[in-house]
Amino acid sequence: MYLHMLEQTERAKGFALRMLKATERITGIDNVYFFKGGFWMLVAQVAFIIAGIALSVAFTRLGDKALYGKYQFILGIIATLAITAIPGANPALMQAVSRKLEQTFFPLFKQKNLWSLLGSLGLFVTAGYFGILREDSYLGIAFAITAIFFPFLFWNSYLNSFFLGKADFARANSYVILERVTFTALVCAVLFFTSNIAIVILTYCLAIALTAIACFVHFKRTYSLKEGIDKQADRYGKHITVINIIPRALGQVDKLLIPAFLGIEALAIYSIAITIPDAIEGFMSQMHAVSFKKLVSLKRKQILPKLLRWWVIGFFVLMMAAIILLLPFVINLLYGSDYNSSMRLAQWYALMLPTIFMWKLNNNWLVAHKKTKKYFYFFDGYYLINAITIAGTLLLVPSLQNVIFARVGVSFLFAILSFVSLRI
Repeated sequence: MYLHMLEQTERAKGFALRMLKATERITGIDNVYFFKGGFWMLVAQVAFIIAGIALSVAFTRLGDKALYGKYQFILGIIATLAITAIPGANPALMQAVSRKLEQTFFPLFKQKNLWSLLGSLGLFVTAGYFGILREDSYLGIAFAITAIFFPFLFWNSYLNSFFLGKADFARANSYVILERVTFTALVCAVLFFTSNIAIVILTYCLAIALTAIACFVHFKRTYSLKEGIDKQADRYGKHITVINIIPRALGQVDKLLIPAFLGIEALAIYSIAITIPDAIEGFMSQMHAVSFKKLVSLKRKQILPKLLRWWVIGFFVLMMAAIILLLPFVINLLYGSDYNSSMRLAQWYALMLPTIFMWKLNNNWLVAHKKTKKYFYFFDGYYLINAITIAGTLLLVPSLQNVIFARVGVSFLFAILSFVSLRI
């Protein structure tokens, strides 16, 4: 029986590979490479999408808009302060491990934990502001909890970078999938019993921290690091972090400013509007991660002819039509009538999908060919102009629809600039 199943599996695998190979004339790309290289990344992304949507449904069905708005606001603050945890250490570790300098793991790990204490300090200050000055004790306690657990929130992504450096995609993604599934399941369970934001955040942080500690212990017990330390990794990690200061500091500006101008419930409506399009964009982004190695050998003028093939354009047109038509139905089905105002916002926001794809494609090509200065202008410039546009919109014509229009407008601007950049 086992041998029969194994034989059938091998036949199916062989058939899939032959089909991928046969369709390469149509797609014009190495289908087999993309399937093999991106399989585990796609598995992880599917898990993230399912977990993210499940969590948003739990909040909307079991809580109220204020609870979900506060949750998103706290996550926005955490993401902003994540710059203190030296995110550049992750690609620095990946690069060192790819050169078999695996002992680099611990110096960079120590560095991340020490610097992340600055993020904890910032969260304690935020806790004092909301708990004392704004007299919102539950929100203040929630921020104090995140301050305590803050360093642990980045452990699994660091382990993920180590195994990505070894091209062990299965093990790399297993850690982050476990983390996402664990905190999603526990937070959803807690929402059945309470709408207290402090307890919800405690559950979120505990789930991530305990998962991170368990994964780290398992890593130390099952893996022996090879000798060799990259003495330049520390400097390189900080250099990458500096480049990412603007995106990290301004990437959550919408979630931080909307509560101030439009109220915390408006953030809940906005978050639901962008949830599904962002999930689709995250899924599409895996193509960029897998294609990076191929971009190294491609000249600038070779990219657009591949991108402007009839099947690529047709795919994007059909995808956009399907998404825009189905979004109202899906949002109503998942989140109920309380979030009907998110439907039209989601349809407008979905227009960003092809523009962000073009922008990221150009960014990846620039990184692949070490065009650091130009990459900085495109990458950091996008977040800077996006933040200025959102802030200006909320100051002059405050509404969620105008915030969406502002974001879509900026994405179209950078898509055009990226198109021009790839053509000249």
